[in-house]
Amino acid sequence: MFSLFERTGLMKVTTIHDEVSSADLMTHSTPAEWYEQGVVYEENQNYVSAAVCFAKAHDTPAQKRMLGLEARQNAKKHNGEARREFLFNAGYHFVQSGPASFSDATECFTASGEDALVKQLLQKMGRSNPETKVTKIDGKKNPFAA
Repeated sequence: MFSLFERTGLMKVTTIHDEVSSADLMTHSTPAEWYEQGVVYEENQNYVSAAVCFAKAHDTPAQKRMLGLEARQNAKKHNGEARREFLFNAGYHFVQSGPASFSDATECFTASGEDALVKQLLQKMGRSNPETKVTKIDGKKNPFAA
């Protein structure tokens, strides 16, 4: 049937490159559109895709928050040192995302056994007395060090 339509001239077979370039088929998304898509991914707990969208929307705090949520979600799937590492990374991303995520960072650092970081974070939140700053914890950079 297909060849009949082609032979009778009712249909012409072409490739997309003959008619239009692939660039003509694409539209460039605005940062607001990327942000909206990031929110959709976040609501569906697809945090990696949300982080990519927020990066394209130029919203670094939201991107870091999504990376923290992804790391915390991954921590739930692991035990031992791997879990501790995911929790530490989640806390680190939460700190980088700004003060709104400090409580999430505190939870992650507490669960990963990073008591010195928890004290510093509570100090930054105004809930503790000043403590001596720690620049490294187990060989890892302290996210609060200046």
